[in-house]
Amino acid sequence: MQCLHNGEFLSILLAETGERTEIFRRVFDTDIFNRITVNLNNKQKEAKDKLQELKVAFATISSNVNLEEKVDSKEINELYINQILEVLKNELIKNKEEFRASEKEVKEFEKSYKQFEDELKEKFNVKIEVDSIKKSIDLLDIKIKEFVSEESKSLKYTESLKVIKENLKGYHELIENNNRLKSKIQRVKEIIILQNEHEKNVNDYTLQEAEFKASNYDYLEKEDEFFREQAGILALKLEENKPCPVCGSLEHPHPAVKSTSVLTKEELDSLKKKLALKQKNLNHVKEKITELNSKIKTLTEELEMSEDAEKEYKKLEEDLKENTLKLQEIYNIINNAYREISGKAINLQSFSFEKYEEEVTSKILKMKEEITKTKTLKEEKQKEFDTKSKLIENIDFDSFEVKLKANKKSLDEKRSMNVRLKMALENNKTALERLEKISKKLIDIMKEYNILDELYRTASGNLPGKPKINFEQYIQTNYFDMVVQEANKRFMRMTDARFQLLRKESSNRISDKIALELEVLDYYNGKKRDVKSLSGGEAFKAALCLALGLSDIIQCYSGGVQVDTLFIDEGFGSLDSESREQAINTLNQLADGNKLIGIISHVSELQERIDKKIIIEKGTDGSKIKIEH
Repeated sequence: MQCLHNGEFLSILLAETGERTEIFRRVFDTDIFNRITVNLNNKQKEAKDKLQELKVAFATISSNVNLEEKVDSKEINELYINQILEVLKNELIKNKEEFRASEKEVKEFEKSYKQFEDELKEKFNVKIEVDSIKKSIDLLDIKIKEFVSEESKSLKYTESLKVIKENLKGYHELIENNNRLKSKIQRVKEIIILQNEHEKNVNDYTLQEAEFKASNYDYLEKEDEFFREQAGILALKLEENKPCPVCGSLEHPHPAVKSTSVLTKEELDSLKKKLALKQKNLNHVKEKITELNSKIKTLTEELEMSEDAEKEYKKLEEDLKENTLKLQEIYNIINNAYREISGKAINLQSFSFEKYEEEVTSKILKMKEEITKTKTLKEEKQKEFDTKSKLIENIDFDSFEVKLKANKKSLDEKRSMNVRLKMALENNKTALERLEKISKKLIDIMKEYNILDELYRTASGNLPGKPKINFEQYIQTNYFDMVVQEANKRFMRMTDARFQLLRKESSNRISDKIALELEVLDYYNGKKRDVKSLSGGEAFKAALCLALGLSDIIQCYSGGVQVDTLFIDEGFGSLDSESREQAINTLNQLADGNKLIGIISHVSELQERIDKKIIIEKGTDGSKIKIEH
């Protein structure tokens, strides 16, 4: 079941092409034709973007190619592409010829330059060799002078050897004498030490002897007192009722009293031990004095010296000092003679005169040999110098160098030109390959774009000089013509054959889109005018007839779809009684044809003609619905 509202009827009647297109798209399902147009538009845009991309690439590549023959064109088309490719091919042929000619010229000039350079190098090598020989001769002259100077020193070397040899014996004798004096001084020093020790021991003995005698005298007195005080000592041991060891009495009324200053037996024994120890120490010192006397006597006899060791020691020190001075003088003489030859100080501890004499003699002989050898080498170099100098006589090397530099500059320029020509050749070759590859795609996409553009312009109604009707609207016009035809069958009856609806087919401007717009033919005056000029009642009749015509076409072409319900909201109030009667009769005919017609109206005359009504009544309690049959 399909329901059509009266508002939509009026939209169908009064709508312009764009609005009517949307209504028909929904009613006749023509969106597929719109989608075809949209799809063509998308494909046309894609082809256009791709075409633009290829044109930019083609233009970019071709703009980087230097062509002598200019190709002017406002647009990149197939003709322009073919012209560019043809000109570039011709340019490439010219590039190849120029490059080959330049390459040949470079090779010939390189050969000429190489010959000249080799010739100059050969002469320069001779000059360098001559200069080198001259430097060698100069160095040999310096070396000979140095050797001759050294040779003059050979006499000094001989004299130095003689001085060293003469003084070495005296030096060694002084060394031996020095060693003897040092040894004797050491032994005299030992005697002095022994004498000092002897004197100390004699002093110790004298002191200890006096101390021993005093201690012995004291001991003897203490011993006498001890014996004299034995009664007192015995009385100390008497006990009551025990017999006296002297008289045997058991009573001891008047025992002897011991003196407090007399030592006891233990104290006297302790004192005796100390006295014995002092005697022992005194004997030890005496033995030490005897021993020292013996050593001093033996050493004195060995050195055959007087007993005044201090005096002997001073004399030996003076002798050693004098001997050392003589030793230093002889060392200085030897060292100076050695330094003249070797340039460094002598180390007499490890010095071997025989070995040194052999080295100096060998050095003098070697020096003479080097002088002879160097003079011979100089003579050979001089001969070589004289011979090779003749080969480069009267040669102006500066002019040769200037010419060589000029040739080198010319060669570099020719090589640079050759490189530029090669780069131009490679660049044009690469550009041609890329342009040929792009041009094929470009021509193909250009053709594709032209086709798509033509199709899209046709489908979208934008062909120049043609009516502005798109594909969907073109399809819809066929439906619209049939709807108008069916609507006119009723509209002519309802208007007593005065009015006929017509689809507008022309306009004052070709750019206007009028494919789905209506006009009305008024048979009273035979003129066409816009449907918007109809009165309210006439417009209602036209809209009703148009809606009924639309219903007929939908049922006919929509595959079993029926529009069996029609709602009309008001609209009858604008009709006169005759027109209202005609409209009701038309609706009754539809109702008798099994269609449900719903009318919403406040017109009382209309209510009397409707059998089945739904009445809405307003009250204090709100609105109520009442159904009448």
